Amino acid sequence: MRTPGSIALTSALRSQRRTMIDAATLAFLKEQPAAALTFKALEQLTGLNRRALLRVVHSKAELLIAVWWTEYERWCSALVKAMVPYNEDKIRQLLIRYIRDEPAFHHLRAALYPVILPALSARLRTDWQARFDQLSAKTGAELDAGVTWLVPGDGIGLVAVIEGALAAEQTRITFINVGDPPPDVHLEWVTRFVLAALAGLQSQAPRRKTAAAKHRLSKWGSATP
Repeated sequence: MRTPGSIALTSALRSQRRTMIDAATLAFLKEQPAAALTFKALEQLTGLNRRALLRVVHSKAELLIAVWWTEYERWCSALVKAMVPYNEDKIRQLLIRYIRDEPAFHHLRAALYPVILPALSARLRTDWQARFDQLSAKTGAELDAGVTWLVPGDGIGLVAVIEGALAAEQTRITFINVGDPPPDVHLEWVTRFVLAALAGLQSQAPRRKTAAAKHRLSKWGSATP
């Protein structure tokens, strides 16, 4: 029979192993794509056998979505710090960092829709999508409140646009029939695209704020007659 002390120890051990498994997964994703992750690889990285791993994580998809959540939280926090107060150099440095030094973020983002979400149960997929939507909305609201020239609703759009611009598939679409561009071209395209989008919003701020006050913003955020 388990005592309260033994239950607490079991919970502590489970938490310790989960932290170790998450760290091992992140280390793997810095080198290889998410689709390549296997329980055999996790056994080698953690020293735990498959049975011990499955007592902590129920499936590869559940593990990957949890690690993506942590990375997405970190991305949203970094975006707010770069944007509030508005600082173009900080935004540029953020983009450079995520393109050059955050391979796990890209591997998870690339696998999210084709690999991770389809492998989750419908209930888990709905639950996780709700969590991501709530975090995106919270981050967008922080941008709206902290950047003086944004109108309400701009922030959540920027969260999606900037994160999407970082995704490798966006660059492949832009350079279709050319093949994958080298990293320096990807970096140049992303920074120019994001900063141009922000500059456009900033230059149109007075007109857009007036239009928003009169409820004359289109669904795309532009002022209408």
